[in-house]
Amino acid sequence: MAFQKAQEVDTFLVDDVRNFLFGAPGAGGFDLASLNLQRGRDHGIPDINTVRRALGLSGYSTFLELTGGDEDLANALASIYSDIDEVDLWIAGLAEQKVNGGLLGETFSSILIDQFSRSRDGDRFFYLNELAHLNILDPTLETLTLSEIIRHNSTIDNIQDNAFLVSSVPEADNKLGLLTFFLLSVIGSHLRSKNRK
Repeated sequence: MAFQKAQEVDTFLVDDVRNFLFGAPGAGGFDLASLNLQRGRDHGIPDINTVRRALGLSGYSTFLELTGGDEDLANALASIYSDIDEVDLWIAGLAEQKVNGGLLGETFSSILIDQFSRSRDGDRFFYLNELAHLNILDPTLETLTLSEIIRHNSTIDNIQDNAFLVSSVPEADNKLGLLTFFLLSVIGSHLRSKNRK
């Protein structure tokens, strides 16, 4: 997956999760968008502006402001919601303009930062919470990258130094080149594992 770009976070869902979610083949199914909206309402999740204010962010005053200037999306939201203060958090979070070159807008980014910070800080076994002040941590832990962890704990050797940035696969522009790259990787991994025994 280090060679694949993630899809953009947007307001579009593929037909399979709009009409066939959890359904037997050929029998239809549920609609993920409807489930998410209804689940949010059932659980009492407030509208986008109420959540933004609770996070210390300013509320949106127009649909156009919410979408970051996307007029088509703003008009679509306005045709469904009569007021900006009624927009469901889930759909508004998907419609928000992305920030800092990321996949999410300001609201969802703030929510994720808050949730991950609380999970980390509340975990008494998180390595920095208990050991940091004892000066017994191996200093190389702070410089260890995900790519190095993958290399050390799997048979994958051919991965870019930053696993979070997509690198081009050698000769991946054509299927034959990609197949060749894959086969060479598998053969190389097999030979290395034989040599380790």
